[in-house]
Amino acid sequence: MNVAEGSRRMRRAGRWMVLVSASVFVSFLFLAELFSNLNMGDFINWFGILQLLMPLLLIVAIPGGALWLAGWILDGFAKDTD
Repeated sequence: MNVAEGSRRMRRAGRWMVLVSASVFVSFLFLAELFSNLNMGDFINWFGILQLLMPLLLIVAIPGGALWLAGWILDGFAKDTD
């Protein structure tokens, strides 16, 4: 595999890791707001779930962002200087 293909795959994997984590977080906030408006918030401890969910999302999102950035940097070094 050449360097350009490797950097493209790194960027794609990192982007998916960041976007999936962000979409899960936004979906959770949307569901929490929806259920609290339906007066079902008393049955579910939303803050407790958020405390469990945030570290898991950060474990995925932070390395994903670093991988995305590393892919862009590697792609910059792989360019020809013609």
